[in-house]
Amino acid sequence: MSVTNTNQPNRISARVWTTNGWSASTKIEDVAAFRTYRDQAYPQRHFPAGTRLCAEGFRGGSSVGLPCVTLTD
Repeated sequence: MSVTNTNQPNRISARVWTTNGWSASTKIEDVAAFRTYRDQAYPQRHFPAGTRLCAEGFRGGSSVGLPCVTLTD
C-alpha cells in the first residue's frame, strides 16, 4: 500500500458547469500546502428545474472530485 503525502505545494482550481450549456472556471491558485480550497462562480442566470449542476476540482492537474446535483424548484 502506498500513501501519498498531500501536504505539498500544488496548483489548484475548479470548473463548474450545467447540462444546459453554462460553464465557468475558477481562478488557478498556487498553494504552499494542502488546504481546503474555496472560490466562487456566480451563474447570473436562471436554470430550469431538472438542470444538472456539476463541479470538478483539480489539484496538481489531477481531478479530486466531481459532485453533481439536480436543481429543483
